[in-house]
Amino acid sequence: MRAVLALDGEDYKKHSAVISRFTLNYLKTDILPRSYGALISNASLIRNRSDYEDFFICSIEDTKRLIDGASEFLSTVKRYLEKRYAQA
Repeated sequence: MRAVLALDGEDYKKHSAVISRFTLNYLKTDILPRSYGALISNASLIRNRSDYEDFFICSIEDTKRLIDGASEFLSTVKRYLEKRYAQA
């Protein structure tokens, strides 16, 4: 998300700002599927809990879902960028 925003000349120091701006620029405008919003929110929640809760353990099932979702997200963003910059 940060790399895509950087191509638009935007950079943010906080994860929450990156997520918010990416959602506003790419998901709410339907440039990329809105369904990624849930994946991004869940990944952010798990990251925060892992960082700040001493005894949080992410389940194997949740980890697999995040990896699968991230892989799909990366493929979608790659296709978007290839299309975007093929026209440039």
